[in-house]
Amino acid sequence: RIHPDKCTLECANEAFSLLKDAFDVLYAEESQRGYLSQLRSSSGARAGPSPRTGGAGATESKATTGKKRPRPPKSWVEVEAELRRKEAEEERLRAQFMQTQRSRFAARSHQRHLNQARRAIQDLDEKAGLTSPHRLWPEQTLATAGAAAAAALAEAGEVGLEEAIEYLRSEHRYCL
Repeated sequence: RIHPDKCTLECANEAFSLLKDAFDVLYAEESQRGYLSQLRSSSGARAGPSPRTGGAGATESKATTGKKRPRPPKSWVEVEAELRRKEAEEERLRAQFMQTQRSRFAARSHQRHLNQARRAIQDLDEKAGLTSPHRLWPEQTLATAGAAAAAALAEAGEVGLEEAIEYLRSEHRYCL
């Protein structure tokens, strides 16, 4: 945008030469280190505009402005190390999120299979002529079936999928 061949503004040559000088200083790691140490030793007084403060000089103290004094620019090595640290943290959070999602899916899948087994138990019990509610029947059926079912519901406690499958195999000779 500021290359003199592409920009017709009068200040394009000056802006381009400032940009080229800045690039030359910051491109080589050794000259970058020297520039950064010069900035640190100058105790906040700068000759040109600062990209962090937006003005020239920046000699006001923290007490008078109420703002924190800007940190000197980092070297590219420090910036890259910070970027790698943030990427590693992001990957750790992504892996943690995916593990949580897998756990939730497994729990929902397990509950769905348990509900299917409980419905199958109720259906097969009713077909076999067992009309009194069994504790392995679906909870909705036990909750609406009356006093006899209330006792079965109280007895039910935590019903596991293994227990429901074992009941189907032993009582109804049901194979999955």
